[in-house]
Amino acid sequence: IHRHEKAAFPHRELTPCGWHRHAPTETWMARNYLNRGSRTESIRDKMGFIRGGGGHLVAVKQKLFPEHPEWFSLLDGRREARGYAGCWSNPDFTAHVVRNIVDHSRRNNLEMLNIFPADIVPRCECDACTQEPDRSQRWYDYYWKLQCLIRQEIPEMRFSGIAYQEYMTPPRGKVQGLEYVQHCQYNRCYVHGLLSPDCLLNQKVMEQLSSWQRKATMGIYGYHFDVFNRPLYLPVWNVLQDEARICRDRGLVMMKTEMSVRYPENVPRHELTPIAHRLANYAYARLLWNPDLDLERLIDDWCRRLYGAASAPMKQYHLEMAKAWDGMNIHLTYFGGMPDGAARQLLNEGRNHQIREFFQRARQSIEDEELARIFAERDQRLSSGEDPLTVNRGIASRLVALREKGFESRCGKEVETEWKLFESWENVWRINRENTITVVPPLLAENAAFAEVPRLPMKSASMERTRNSVSCYYSREALHVQIDMPESELRELPPKAKAPRKAGWGRNMVEVFLSDGKVPYWHFATNPEERLLCALGRDSSWDSAWNAVPSLLEDGGWRVTCRIPFADLGGFPKDGTQWFLAVDAPGQKTATGLPFPSYHDVYSGASLLFTGNTVPGKQLIWISRQYQGLTWFETNHSTLARRGWQTEHFKDASDAEAHADFTDARLIVLELYQNPFSQQFFDQKLAPAIQKGAVALLLSYFWVGRLHEQFRDELFRMGCEERAHGSRRTVSFLDESFATMPNDLRKSLKTTPPVYFAPAHPESWRSLLTQHDKQGVEHPYCLARPLGKGMVVLMGSLYRNFDLLDNILEYNHHRFSRHKITLIS
Repeated sequence: IHRHEKAAFPHRELTPCGWHRHAPTETWMARNYLNRGSRTESIRDKMGFIRGGGGHLVAVKQKLFPEHPEWFSLLDGRREARGYAGCWSNPDFTAHVVRNIVDHSRRNNLEMLNIFPADIVPRCECDACTQEPDRSQRWYDYYWKLQCLIRQEIPEMRFSGIAYQEYMTPPRGKVQGLEYVQHCQYNRCYVHGLLSPDCLLNQKVMEQLSSWQRKATMGIYGYHFDVFNRPLYLPVWNVLQDEARICRDRGLVMMKTEMSVRYPENVPRHELTPIAHRLANYAYARLLWNPDLDLERLIDDWCRRLYGAASAPMKQYHLEMAKAWDGMNIHLTYFGGMPDGAARQLLNEGRNHQIREFFQRARQSIEDEELARIFAERDQRLSSGEDPLTVNRGIASRLVALREKGFESRCGKEVETEWKLFESWENVWRINRENTITVVPPLLAENAAFAEVPRLPMKSASMERTRNSVSCYYSREALHVQIDMPESELRELPPKAKAPRKAGWGRNMVEVFLSDGKVPYWHFATNPEERLLCALGRDSSWDSAWNAVPSLLEDGGWRVTCRIPFADLGGFPKDGTQWFLAVDAPGQKTATGLPFPSYHDVYSGASLLFTGNTVPGKQLIWISRQYQGLTWFETNHSTLARRGWQTEHFKDASDAEAHADFTDARLIVLELYQNPFSQQFFDQKLAPAIQKGAVALLLSYFWVGRLHEQFRDELFRMGCEERAHGSRRTVSFLDESFATMPNDLRKSLKTTPPVYFAPAHPESWRSLLTQHDKQGVEHPYCLARPLGKGMVVLMGSLYRNFDLLDNILEYNHHRFSRHKITLIS
C-alpha cells in the first residue's frame, strides 16, 4: 500500500506528566503520529521525535543565596531567597542561567528549546528590571537576550515560547527569534466550543489568541485532562475536534496538551489516570494528524477491538456520555477542581438507568460469546470421541467458575473496567445530590440585619456538619454574605493589611465563589487582615468594588460580612434567576464549606435562587422516608424554593437522627409513616426544638398510635380512620387567621388526605381543617396543639398544598382563635 498524508500541525504533542520516561507510552505516542514529548533518547531518536526540551529554567537554586544574594530578586526593598526567579538585569545571573541551559541542551542533544521563568515565583522589583513597564514585553525582551547568548554556544539551536503567567497577554512591542509561541489555555472552557456564542470564557480566550497572532506564529498549550483532581473518564472528543479544526483553519503550527502517566503499584485499573483518559488521549493524538477524522468511526473501531462481542452497547455508552458532556450547562476550566458540580450536569436518574442497560446488554453479549465458546469446545471434544461424562463434568465446572468469578476474557475485563469508571462518576453524582442545597436569600433593605436570616451549616470534606455557618440576603444593590467561623482558633483580629490586594493569606482565609451560569465563576477571598482578592475564574485582572469586614464572635472564632455589588456581576438578578454559590474556609484547622469544601468548583456549590421573597424566616427542615424512587421532597424541592423556602433535607429517620440540627429550626416536617424514629430523637432533638418555638408538621396515616409515648404525654394519644368522603374536599377551617394569613386557603386548598384523626383527648387539640366521612359526618384531618413556644400539627399528607406551609408557620403567632369558617354548609 502506498499512502501519502500530511499532518494538520507540524508540531504534535501529548506531554507525559508524572512518569516522564515511560517507554510504552512514548512508543504509543509515535505509533499515533505524535512527534514531540519523548524524553527517552533511544526512543526519541529512533522514532523521529523532534528533540525538544526546556521548561522553567530561568531560575537559580535557593541554596546559592548566601553566596550570591545579588542574583536573587529584589522584593519589598531587599534581596530574598524566595525570589529565585532571579534578577534579570544582573549579568552574572544571566551568565549562570545561560551556562545551565547550554549544559542541559548538550546533555540531552536538543535541537529546539522552549525556556521560561520559574513558576509562580515573585519577579524582581529593582529599577533596572522594572524599567520596561509592560511585564509581558519585559520577559520577551529578556528571552531574546538569552537566545542570542545561547546561540553563541549552539548556533543551530531553534527556539519557541509560551504565553503564560504575567506574559500571557501579547507584549506591546516585538517578539523576536521564536518559531512559534504556545498560547497557554488555562482560562478556556473545556465544555464548549472555542467559538461558542454562549461561552464568554472562550470568547475572551479567542480574542487573546487573535491578538497574539498579530505578534507571532502560534500554537496551543492545553490542559484538557487536568480539569479534575482525580482520574475520571472524560468523553471530551467532540471538544477536542472542535479545537483541532479551528486551530488548523487559523494556521496554528503546534498543538500540545498534558497527559498523565502514572502507574502506582497495587492500584485498581479504573483508578489509574491513563486508563480513565485512554479513549480521549487516543482521539486527541489522532485529531492532531487529521482534525476531520470521522470520530464515530474511530469509536466504533475502538469498541470492536476492545470489547469484542459487547462493542455495540459500549459504543452507545461512549456516544451517550459525549452527548451528555457537550450538553452540560456549565463552564469548566483547568486546574484540578472537584468534579462534583460537573457530575450534577453530566448525569441524572434517566441517563444512569439508560447506561446501566447498556452495560447489562454488554455483559450479556460477553456471556453469550463465552458460553458459545465453551459449548463449541464441548461439541468438538465429544465428536472426537472423548468420554461424555468426563467432558460434561469439565464443562459444568467451567460454567460454575464463570458464574462465580465472572468474565475471564480480555473483552469482559475491559467492559468491567469501563463500568468501574462510570461508577466513579455515579458515586460523585450521588454524594453531591445528597449534600447540595438551594439557598433562597430574602430580598431586604440595603443594611438589614442578619439576625432573622437562616444560618446554613458548613460541612467538612467528610460531609459532617460543623458549627461554621453561612447566611445571606440580597438588596437592590448587592448580595450580602455573612460567614461565621466559631471553629476557628482565632481569638483576636490582627492589624489591617497595609497592602490589602497583595498575597499573604495565612490560615484564616475565606473564599466565596459565584456564577450566574454565563461566566465560569467570580472568585472573592478575604481574611482577618482584610486582604481582598477578586477574579473572574483564574483571571485576576478582573476587579470589583466588593468589601469584607471581619469581626470577633463572642464565644471565640470570627465572622466576616461581605458585600458584593450586583453592578460588578452583570446587574440585579430577576425573580426566578438561579445562580451558583460556594463558600470555602480552606485554611482552618479543618477545611469547611457550603455546602461542603469545593475548591474552585462553584457548580458543586449551592443553588442560589432569587425569588423576590422578603420573608426571612421561611426556614424548612424536611425529613423524608425512604422510597425506591424520588421522595416527595425531591420531586417538589424546586417548587418550595421558588416559593421562598430555605430548605434542608434528610432522606430518612436515621439520616436525621445522625445529622439534623434543630437549633434555629422554624418549621420541621416529618414523614412518620414507615419511618422509625427513636425515642432519643423525640427526647433530645424534636421536643426541645418545639418547646423553643419551632412548628413540627407530622405527616402520617396510621403511624400515630405511639405519639403519646414519643412525646411522653397522654394528651397526644391519637387514632386514625380511613373513611373519608370520595370527593375529599375541605369542609371548614378553624378561624380567619389560619384561613387567610398569608395565603387564602379557601381558594388554594386542593385534595385532602383519605384519612381523618380521632384524638383520645379532643379538648387538647384544635381542628384546623375538616372533611366529611362517607356518612356525611364532619371530622378533622388537620389538628394542632401547642407545646411550649411551638406547636405540633398533625396531617395525613401534604400532597401539593404548598400554601398550607406558610399558613401553619404564621399560625403559630396567631394560634387558637375560636372563630370557625364553614365552606360547605
